[in-house]
Amino acid sequence: MKIFVFLGSPRGEESIGYKFIKLVEKNLIEMDSTNTMIIRRADEVDIKDTDGSVMDFLAGQTRFQDDMVNIEKELLESDVIILVSPVYAHNVSAHIKRFIDRLSYWLHIYRLIGKKGYIVSTSSNNGNEMVNEYLSSMMQYLGIYVIGEMSLQSEKIDSQKVFESYARMAAKNIFLGYKSTELDIPYTQEQNFIHFQNEYRNLKKDSKEKIYWKEHGYFEVESFEELYRREMVK
Repeated sequence: MKIFVFLGSPRGEESIGYKFIKLVEKNLIEMDSTNTMIIRRADEVDIKDTDGSVMDFLAGQTRFQDDMVNIEKELLESDVIILVSPVYAHNVSAHIKRFIDRLSYWLHIYRLIGKKGYIVSTSSNNGNEMVNEYLSSMMQYLGIYVIGEMSLQSEKIDSQKVFESYARMAAKNIFLGYKSTELDIPYTQEQNFIHFQNEYRNLKKDSKEKIYWKEHGYFEVESFEELYRREMVK
């Protein structure tokens, strides 16, 4: 299992999210020594702000030659994608938002179809639900099947032992979720897929996105679940 993690805290190694993910990594390797994890931290990477244009969508590729070029390759080579964000004003961090903004030209083409996803949010005591909901929605648009989420609230974690138990639980859920062939595709993910399928089928001009849909057989399936299962066996 190849796992990609993006950590959206500017505090790097001092952040709760980083310490948590390192424990998750330790547990996953104990479960299976072949499991590998790439961790990209917001404080270590150079990700430029999107310029607000639609050039990425029109060109079908990222415009800036920064760390997102390699990050995109790492995402595509991964089996499981984990997004970790602190809660800021009941929302994701600016670093996570920048990361997602730069991937926005993938949102209409389900570029990460076949991947599985896990979400971790950290806070003092609240706001996790809204962050998890947003990250789950973005993962769904990217084609990721979300296998779980974890809300870490520091006021409720009163010892290292409790912290480690959360990490073991997350590692177990990730490991079992990756291995499982059972799917329970969310209604919203199915409806979004059908919406885009109809939009691009009826689009008169061949945009980059419609061409991508044609080339990858998205018009040949009747549901997102059918498409996802097809990608799983590749």
